[in-house]
Amino acid sequence: MTLTELDVPAQRAARALELILREVDAEEGFLYLLRGPELELAASATQRCPPLGLQAMLTAEVTQMFDNDEATITVSPGHADGTHTSTIMCDQQEFAPLHLLLSVDGDRKLVGVVAIPLSSTTALKVPDSRLLNAITASLYLSLPAASPDA
Repeated sequence: MTLTELDVPAQRAARALELILREVDAEEGFLYLLRGPELELAASATQRCPPLGLQAMLTAEVTQMFDNDEATITVSPGHADGTHTSTIMCDQQEFAPLHLLLSVDGDRKLVGVVAIPLSSTTALKVPDSRLLNAITASLYLSLPAASPDA
């Protein structure tokens, strides 16, 4: 089943997270989508809840990286390709944030972030940019504020 065939946003987010984690060779992760100026948890690959504070830390991280423009975050010129190699420590766990970016009317918009827990044995693969773009576009179109006229 493709992402566009899933009508329920929670199902689409869960499937998107599953595809991304498979692509980077990770078993666990959390998908946060941008809702206004804040990131909100949309899907988890496990039954565990994310650590307290992870959402706030990711929101602060993307706010520092990107120019905040009301309901969207536009990528600053220094991060136009979406690459970012820093990690976030939260509750004694290191996370790699994978930013989901989309080109909209010539601007790069942040749609969400996948937080992937790291360990000493974790070796994440670089995801295929075409797959990430397709997943990100599908997620963007499923967001309440996203519309062709926006």
